Amino acid sequence: MAVTIKGVFENGQVKLAEPAPTKEKAPVTVLFPDEENIISEKPLKKNEIKFGSLAGKISVPENFDDELNELKEYM
Repeated sequence: MAVTIKGVFENGQVKLAEPAPTKEKAPVTVLFPDEENIISEKPLKKNEIKFGSLAGKISVPENFDDELNELKEYM
């Protein structure tokens, strides 16, 4: 049976808000629900793009929504 216990991760350690249900050695899974505070230290793969890396490098022209003369016969 799985048990959920809240806690805080700080300085490389998890501090539980309440006692663990066992004193024996046991496998655990730690879930970080607030992704804004997580710093990814894993290196990017060769073809992987970092989120936000193209910010400010792509723009949409002012006339983007204007009608295209090439398509008038289809409208």
